[in-house]
Amino acid sequence: MNDRFKYKNVPTTKDTPDLVVLITEPESILIVVEAKMYSSGNLADFKRQFNDQKKIIDCIKHNLNIDDKNIFHLALVPEKYFKNSKSNDFQILFWENILDSYVDILSDNYFYNVLKTALDDFENLRSKINAFSTSGKNMDEN
Repeated sequence: MNDRFKYKNVPTTKDTPDLVVLITEPESILIVVEAKMYSSGNLADFKRQFNDQKKIIDCIKHNLNIDDKNIFHLALVPEKYFKNSKSNDFQILFWENILDSYVDILSDNYFYNVLKTALDDFENLRSKINAFSTSGKNMDEN
């Protein structure tokens, strides 16, 4: 096994991010995304999950020697997800921003239209069960 992947001090948290992208050239850049679409929950629950993910990010950072300026940890959520709550604790990218950015070139694209439909019907499709109270349901258990 490559020594580079023998991580030290790996956290035991189950709050793993949804997407981790590591770019290694010309310098190491780490992009970590927690994405939500229809999950219920509130801003406080999300902040807790997001903060717990920092243990994983710190592990990767220290094991791969990534500079803080090259680490991007963000949330990807619908604008209605936090119902007008704002947070300065993390960067937020809205699904709607993605749609707005690509409307001119992707408006006839299948994925674009499915995402648009999903966001247009957000209130009807949103889970009525608090996603944070069912922790561990969507992950492998040891």
